[in-house]
Amino acid sequence: MRANPEGYSNGDYTSMKSKFLNTNDGKIHYLEGGKGDTVILLPSLWLTSRLYKIFAEQLSQDYQVLIPDFYKGKSQFKSSV
Repeated sequence: MRANPEGYSNGDYTSMKSKFLNTNDGKIHYLEGGKGDTVILLPSLWLTSRLYKIFAEQLSQDYQVLIPDFYKGKSQFKSSV
């Protein structure tokens, strides 16, 4: 893997865990990591939680970080929301 300028290797984010929240309309995928006060990062329509991983990794040193995939990514919905 090629290291990026911040010193993280691509795809190597050990503190962020992939999880799902089951709802009546499907499953919402989110990333969770860290401990402390909760910070929720909300990706815009065309972005997924994956693009926030480097930022979330840094925040997770002091906070609990949640990043849901509402529009794209691994979330699965029964119908359009």
